[in-house]
Amino acid sequence: MSQAPSDTAHPVQQAVQRFFLLYGEQPALRERIAVAFSGGLDSTVLLHALHATGRPLQALHVNHGLQAAAQAWPGHCANVCNAWNIPFECLTVAVESTGLGLEADARQARYACLQAWMSAHGLPVLATAHHRDDQIETVLLQLFRGSGVKGLAGMRAYGPMGVNRIQAQGLSLIRPLLDCTREELESYAVQHRLTWIEDPSNADPSIRRNWVRRDLLPALRTHFPQVDHGVLQLARHIAEEVQAEAVAQQALVLTLCDASLQLKLAPWRQETQATRLAFLKHWLEQGGVRCGREPLIELERQLMATTHGGVRQVTSGWSVKVNRGLARVQRAA
Repeated sequence: MSQAPSDTAHPVQQAVQRFFLLYGEQPALRERIAVAFSGGLDSTVLLHALHATGRPLQALHVNHGLQAAAQAWPGHCANVCNAWNIPFECLTVAVESTGLGLEADARQARYACLQAWMSAHGLPVLATAHHRDDQIETVLLQLFRGSGVKGLAGMRAYGPMGVNRIQAQGLSLIRPLLDCTREELESYAVQHRLTWIEDPSNADPSIRRNWVRRDLLPALRTHFPQVDHGVLQLARHIAEEVQAEAVAQQALVLTLCDASLQLKLAPWRQETQATRLAFLKHWLEQGGVRCGREPLIELERQLMATTHGGVRQVTSGWSVKVNRGLARVQRAA
């Protein structure tokens, strides 16, 4: 049983204690926890704070090979883990261009690599060092990209792990430091005399997240001193609405799906278009698939247009097969 946070503990320690108080009974969190360990300030604080709880950990460092300085980072990370007696693994990935930009391509390659390693070694949970400042930046970036409500809800402290809109079956992602500010992470690192890597790319203003952090947010704070609170409050409100919607959609599953979670098309077609689209999105996510609004609308159109069987493309790697009035999600051939 996790203990209540101590009032005298550092805010980082309090955040970790609160996280395990809320989620510690989850079966997956009783297993060894994989920790994404870049060697930077944030992940070093996370690894140290989790190590202090006594839980079994596995540090995973991903080398993208994108800059010469990165070649020295695995050695630093290995030394830290050796000093703390934490198992360490360095994973090397090749970042392929998908047209999304280097940052997104690197992230996609990183998570795909981590998922593959975790699945192969039976580790169900990955911990990342995202903190409150990251959350604010994420919500703003999602707003500028025209994201849907789930994007504006920001990052969750505990949720499914996935990449490129596809969830990894049986894997979860946790963010125990999501309520901490970067300032609090820096304070913790100083207090515990931690050493970390400074990534030169964090100063590159051509990377959108860096521009938001270094230029946009300081300007917004000058004119709107409460902008941090406002963005976080917006994300919380939307997250609550998303959760309420998920509960409502889950209730519809009993009516619109059979015991195998195949979609019964006849009753589904009787619903309004808004309900059809919302449920279709929920149903796909239940099958581990996320897709954008345009592919979702096109799939709804196809499922409404004909009663014939066959396969309908959803998104890259996934399709919906229709047979005798039932639809099921499957990997594309």
